[in-house]
Amino acid sequence: MNQLGLFPKPIKNYRAKFRQYDDLALTRLSKHFILRDFLFSTESAVLGLSNLPEDNEMVIRAGKALCEKVLEPIIAQFGDLSITFGYQCREAIEYGLSADRCIFWGNVNTHSGRT
Repeated sequence: MNQLGLFPKPIKNYRAKFRQYDDLALTRLSKHFILRDFLFSTESAVLGLSNLPEDNEMVIRAGKALCEKVLEPIIAQFGDLSITFGYQCREAIEYGLSADRCIFWGNVNTHSGRT
């Protein structure tokens, strides 16, 4: 199978979307997290979806609150962790990528040996 078979539709305005995504993705949410930690979705990328939020400010506020109230205290108590799934754009949800995931911001894996 060639690589083109992996992508069901071409990405429109690729360069503009990449710049928009990259600028937004570098937004710092807390000491340990930037928005990219939540935005990147392998499934969305394979399907050619940008996974950009409709309301950047709302997503940034929600991400900062999640980091401040949940994730940073977890890191302080148990050590480093990584986010493997976070935000999904409406297009990805409508496509069905999140049908088995009911958490808007979620799926956290810890990497600490501390108890």
